[in-house]
Amino acid sequence: MSSNLLAPDGPGNKRIFSTNTKHGETMGNRTLTEDDVKAIAKEIENGITQRFQLNVGRGVLAMVWRVILYALIATAAFGAGGGFKKFF
Repeated sequence: MSSNLLAPDGPGNKRIFSTNTKHGETMGNRTLTEDDVKAIAKEIENGITQRFQLNVGRGVLAMVWRVILYALIATAAFGAGGGFKKFF
């Protein structure tokens, strides 16, 4: 199990201090530039957006499915009650 802590390291860089002690070794210090941070943030944002759009799509499909089922049940109830015969 590893955990990384971000700490500022000069203008535009962030240094990751790794506390990974897998097999008794540490990974050492690595630096991230502002471009790296922006790229990571963009990927996270894309993932969140995609998940949101998928959830909205599932919600819309669930609502359409519910309307179809209610229409079928209403049609069956109407037919069981005599349908159009009771009006003519």
